[in-house]
Amino acid sequence: MSKTIEKPQKPEDWECCDSGCSPCVWDHYNDDLREWEKSQEESK
Repeated sequence: MSKTIEKPQKPEDWECCDSGCSPCVWDHYNDDLREWEKSQEESK
């Protein structure tokens, strides 16, 4: 049984401080988006 993954929400403009944090909120978002896209492909 596979779990359902909800599509991640893009970070709001104010959530990124543009100071080069590592990891950035965008790094987390992109990782989560790739995981979500993979789960969508697997469910086809």
